[in-house]
Amino acid sequence: MTLNSANFPDANFRAALSTITGVSVGSSFNEATLTELDVSNKGITNIKGVELLTALTKLIASHNDIQFANITNNPHLEWLDLSDNPALRGFNSTSGSGSTSTHWITLTNNMPLKHLDLSNCNIGYFQALSTGYHVNSLTWLSLANNPAMAGWSPGITAQTGLKYCDLTNTGQTSTSVGFTSAFTSLETLILANNSSFGYSPSFEHLSALKYLDISYCDLFFRENEGTTNYLLHYLTPTNNPNLETVLASHSKMGQHTEGLTGFTNLKKVDVSHNVGSTTAQSMTQFWVNGSPLLDTLDISGNTGLTYLKLNNDNLPRNNFTLIGAETCPALNSLYLNDNKYTSVAQATSDFSSISALEFMYLENNEGLGGELTLNAADCGSLKGLDLGNNGITSFNAPSLPSTLTALMIGDNPAMTRLEMHNNPGITKMTASPTMSDGSGLYLLGNTALT
Repeated sequence: MTLNSANFPDANFRAALSTITGVSVGSSFNEATLTELDVSNKGITNIKGVELLTALTKLIASHNDIQFANITNNPHLEWLDLSDNPALRGFNSTSGSGSTSTHWITLTNNMPLKHLDLSNCNIGYFQALSTGYHVNSLTWLSLANNPAMAGWSPGITAQTGLKYCDLTNTGQTSTSVGFTSAFTSLETLILANNSSFGYSPSFEHLSALKYLDISYCDLFFRENEGTTNYLLHYLTPTNNPNLETVLASHSKMGQHTEGLTGFTNLKKVDVSHNVGSTTAQSMTQFWVNGSPLLDTLDISGNTGLTYLKLNNDNLPRNNFTLIGAETCPALNSLYLNDNKYTSVAQATSDFSSISALEFMYLENNEGLGGELTLNAADCGSLKGLDLGNNGITSFNAPSLPSTLTALMIGDNPAMTRLEMHNNPGITKMTASPTMSDGSGLYLLGNTALT
C-alpha cells in the first residue's frame, strides 16, 4: 500500500499514518500489519482511505473535524471511536439511505463491531444498528451529547447483547427510550440530561442492570394529579435484581417520589438537589430499605425533604456514608427500624449531621434488647423516640432532656421493669401491655406525663 494523496487525500491523515507506520509519504507499507490505528486530535477532515486498511480491528479518530466516514471495507473492525467530530450528522449501514452523503458515517453490513463511540458529534439520524441492518454485535455504545437526536428513538433494537449504553443529552423522552426493553444484557444505562422525559420510563425488562443514571432529567410526574413518581416504581428487586448504582440528582422527582426497597446489591444512591420551582416538584420523602451493601447515599440540597427511611440496611456499618444531610433543613424524621443498633447514643451519633432531627424510630434493632438505660446525652435534641419491639426486659431513663416529649417502648412483651424519674418533658409514653397492672412501673417526677 502506497502512502500517497491518491489513497489518502487528507494531508494530516497521511502525516499521522507516516508517523504510525514509520514510512515517509510516497513510500509503501504493509497494510496487513496495521490492526489498530489511533489518529485522534490530528486536524483530519477527510478519513478517506481507511477503507483500504482491511486488517483494522480498532480505529480511533476522535477530536477531529471529519466530514464523512466510509467504513465499508473493514470486515474485522471491532472498535470504532469517532467521538468529538462535530461535522458528523448521520449514521447508517450500506443497506440504508444516505450512505454516500457528506456528514454521514457508513458501515459495512455484518461487521463484528463491539465498541462504538459517537459522542459529542451532531448526529441527528441513527439507524444502522436496528433490525435488518445486520450490525448486531455491539456491547458498548455512546451517543452522548448529540442533542440533534431530540424526539427520535435510536434504531438499536437489534443490539440484544448491549451491556453499556450512554444517551446523555440526546433529547430522549419516556417514549423514545422504550427501545431499551429489548436489552436484557444491559448493565449500564446513562440517560442523564434529557429534560423532556415528562414522566418516567419503564426499566422492568432490564434484568442485568447494575448502573442507572437519570440525573438532570425532568422526571416530575403529573403535578396536578398528586400521583406517585413512577421512576423508582418501575425499579424493583424482581425486575432489576443486580442494581448497584442509581444516580438521580437534579431531576425534580417531586413530593410523591417513591424510594428503593429490597435491592440487596445496591451500593450507591444519589438523589441530591431534587428541588423544583414548586413545592410539588420538590422531594419530601425518600427511603432505601433492605440494602445491606449500601455505602453511599447523597441527599444534598433537598430543602423540602422531611423524612428519610433506612430500614433493614444492616446498620451501623463503618463503610456507610450519608452525604449532604446538613443541607436538608426540613429533615426531622429518621427511620432506622430492623437494623443492628446496640444503643440510642450510637444512632444519634451516626446521624448527627441531620441538624433538624426530631423523631427517630429504632424498632426491632437486635442489639437493643435486654436491660436498656437511656440517658439525656443519648437523645440529642430528639422530641420523639420509638424503641418498640426490641426485646427490652428492663428500661431505665433517669433525667431525660426536656426536649423529649414522646417515648414509645411498646411491643416489648418481655419487659418486667420500667423506671423513669424526673423527666419533665415527657407528655406521651407507650409501654408494653404486659405491664398494664402497674407492677414493675416506677414513674416519679414526670410532671407533664398525663
